[in-house]
Amino acid sequence: MMGARRGQAAAPPRRARKVAPNRRLSANLPRRRRARIWLAASVPLGAALVFAGLWGTFEGDLFLVREITFRGLVHAHPQVLVAESGLARPRSLFDDLSTPRAALLRDPLVRDVRLRRRFPSRLIVEVDERRPVAYWSDEVLLPVDAEGRVLPLHPAHYGWDLPILMAPAHADGAAGGAERARPSVVEGGRLVDGSARALLRLVIGIRDRVPEIARRVSVAELTGGGRVVFHLMGDEGEVRLRLETPLEKVALLSDIIRDLELKRKGFESVDLSFSDQIVVRPVDLPSTGAGEAEAAETADAAVAGGAAVAGDAAVAGGAIARPDGGAAGGDTEASTVPPGTAPWRATSTSLPAFPDEET
Repeated sequence: MMGARRGQAAAPPRRARKVAPNRRLSANLPRRRRARIWLAASVPLGAALVFAGLWGTFEGDLFLVREITFRGLVHAHPQVLVAESGLARPRSLFDDLSTPRAALLRDPLVRDVRLRRRFPSRLIVEVDERRPVAYWSDEVLLPVDAEGRVLPLHPAHYGWDLPILMAPAHADGAAGGAERARPSVVEGGRLVDGSARALLRLVIGIRDRVPEIARRVSVAELTGGGRVVFHLMGDEGEVRLRLETPLEKVALLSDIIRDLELKRKGFESVDLSFSDQIVVRPVDLPSTGAGEAEAAETADAAVAGGAAVAGDAAVAGGAIARPDGGAAGGDTEASTVPPGTAPWRATSTSLPAFPDEET
């Protein structure tokens, strides 16, 4: 080939280069590839930075608990609950709330509790408190709730109008009339004696079913053998029943007292402990003047006019009332309540304080 030096091989001919249809697009391909590589690397890096920023925000001051709101408190003190739950120390709103909830449930005044978050820095604590329903008399008056839990509250600080539950100081022993000490009724901050808990359930049942009678119960006393004596406020007599006495039968006490009040009479005792009868021993109330005597005669006449049995008169002595209307004994005249009230009638007789046999 011309121009080639002597002793050197001739260079091969050059091939013609193919020109791309779009030289500008072909020139930009490497730059776009670099952009995609940078984008692919920056996405996880950016996500990591965002996560780190959010984590720092969560752990920082923005979501620290700065306000605790208690709802439902009546007797419990919020500062005591904060100290018991551990919420007094700095805490993030994202921290686990099961630990402070478990600590709050150990408080004797807390029956249940619910914790709710309110962003950015508020915690709401909804408390269901235990409420006293009665006093248990154990040398001192101990407030107890419906589950028999003794509440650490001093009765002198509150104006509760609650019935007092009592048990005899000694229980009947075996043969020979020996007495044994009463077993412990309260252990571990709760009523553990079965009869005491049954008495509490009876009082709560009367409160829910016959509230007008429950409001008048001042003392409910266990007397042994499942027998109970109620002392009513404003009445000198006793109401006797058993732990298993049906509430429907206790409800008849309202009609009995109403009938006696219409006749200006009180009662020495009302015995609901029989299975098929009610024993009423009415007494005459002291008269304070001629006006009251005339009013009493008018009330007696009204009751007698509505009686189903002709010739009914006031009962002067004790009485047995049978649900079927039959007399249990005695020859004195009977007294019935007005129509539409309790389905019982009374007949005079003499009975022991409690039946000799279990019913």
